[in-house]
This record gives sequence, C-alpha cells and structure tokens, in this order.
Amino acid sequence: MPFVYFLLTFTLTAAICDFTTGRIGNPLVLSGLAGGLLLQIMSSGGTGAAVWLAGALMPLAAGLILHRFRLMGAGDAKLLAAIGCMTGPYLLLKITFLSLLFGAVFSLLIMLFFTGFRERFRRLADYLVLSSISGGTPVHYRSGGGALAPEEFHFSVPVLMAVMYVCFR
Repeated sequence: MPFVYFLLTFTLTAAICDFTTGRIGNPLVLSGLAGGLLLQIMSSGGTGAAVWLAGALMPLAAGLILHRFRLMGAGDAKLLAAIGCMTGPYLLLKITFLSLLFGAVFSLLIMLFFTGFRERFRRLADYLVLSSISGGTPVHYRSGGGALAPEEFHFSVPVLMAVMYVCFR
C-alpha cells in the first residue's frame, strides 16, 4: 500500500509542478527514480533492481523520440520513466496506454470547443508534408517556447488520471 501512496503523491506533485511552472523538474524526477528503486528493492529484493531498470528505460526510449519532434515534453518522458520505476514495465504499459487515451479525449474536446476541426487538420497536414520533405530534420509540431498554445495541454494531467484509474480501480 505505501507504493500506491508514493505513486499518487509523486504523480500529483508532478502535475502541479507542470501546471505552475510549465515543467517537471529534474529534482522531482530524481526523487521518483530513487523512491522507485527503494520501493522495488524493498518489495522484490535483488530482482527489484531489474524491474526498476526496465521500468525506467522503456518510457525514456519512446518518450525521448516523441520529445525530439515536440509531441511530448522531456519532463513527460522523465515522468513516465519515474512512474515505470515504481510500477514496473507491465503496469507502466497500462498507464501509458490510458494516458494516451485520456490525452486523445482531451485533444478531441479541445478541437471541438477551442479550435476548429478544419484548422487542426490543416495544421496536421502541413506538419506531415513538412516532415516528409525535411530530409530527416525534425519538424516541430508544438509551438515550443514558454506558454502553451490554446490547443496544447499539460500531458501530466492525463498521466495523473491514468495513475488514479489504475490505483483506484
């Protein structure tokens, strides 16, 4: 049960930091990694370290690729890595899938209420065309910079929703 409390507290703190500062800081991520290692070793002994490592590497590999194209922030990739350290790869896959699902619902709602479908699909088409002719140079989909554009949102919120769903289900 302490695992659930630590996971929820960590994820909620990350979402609050993301909302208030626009980033998920490295000290918070490092505390999640360290806490995850401690929890894994306490619950599984020596094999806990292997579970911890697998949980950390899976989202980092995928998340950093998405970050390169500005589809996900680096903090979000590191957040999923820290969560993976606490949960292990199996539960991490479930949380990641649910996060993407909740994020898709958020995106659809934003498209319906804040930006037009036509404008969003035009921007997506422009992105795909630019990506295909860029010769391997990443074309950024997100606007980047400080403030979020109206159609962007903090991915830590769908991650928090997924963690809450998994913990309270």
